[in-house]
Amino acid sequence: MNSSTMYCKYRKKLIEIVEENCDMLLIQEAMLELSYIVENYALAKGMEFLKNNEYDAYF
Repeated sequence: MNSSTMYCKYRKKLIEIVEENCDMLLIQEAMLELSYIVENYALAKGMEFLKNNEYDAYF
């Protein structure tokens, strides 16, 4: 498996954690990682969380 494939699977797993998980700590860690590798997704999803009051203000 080449590094590009591994990166793609890692990115997909992080997005899956954010979209499907209810564990705040896992989501927070996944969002932090995504902010470095898929900045547009992390920003859009973070704004969605804030807009919908899904998590506390410190998230």
